[in-house]
Amino acid sequence: ILHNAQLILEGQVPYRDFRFVYTPGSLLLTALSFKLLGISILSSRILMIILSIISSVLIYKCVQLPTKNKLYSTIAVLIYIAWGPTHINFSWPIMFAIPSALLTCYLALKFLETRKSYYLFLSGIIAFSVFVFKQNFGIAILIPFVAFFLIKSSRQIKYLSYFIYGYLWGAIGFIIYLLLTSSVAGFINDFYFFTIKRI
Repeated sequence: ILHNAQLILEGQVPYRDFRFVYTPGSLLLTALSFKLLGISILSSRILMIILSIISSVLIYKCVQLPTKNKLYSTIAVLIYIAWGPTHINFSWPIMFAIPSALLTCYLALKFLETRKSYYLFLSGIIAFSVFVFKQNFGIAILIPFVAFFLIKSSRQIKYLSYFIYGYLWGAIGFIIYLLLTSSVAGFINDFYFFTIKRI
């Protein structure tokens, strides 16, 4: 990831100019950290610390919002810190996907609290950003949202449509990125080669 992020700074484009087995979000953020802080392992580790802090805040809020319990929220954060930041201090797609997934959940919780549909729309857009960081997480995050709105009889399908609408706008944005960088064919080829062929 560090090497490929450096290639981006040199003007190369993922999938078009070099192969990459994941979606490009982790590369782009790592390249941004290189641009702001210099090309070094330390720059990527500073980025990971920032993401870990963001994740910790979101975990606290995601637990505190429904439970109103500071103790539960603090315990949840401590469990996360024990698992993630204490031993993962390098650019890794999962650690990029986690804060996006948590923000998706937080926005959904804000919707449940306020019933304001724009929270669901934003939640859908951010859910697609999970895909941009880690493709299988981005697809998997759809399952609990679809299940929640379809199984609960008190929920209305229109709420699910707000979420899906946001997700689709995220997908459209990603497709536009691939088209503008002339990397659609490379993206499809890399994913076919590294997933289908290996199976």
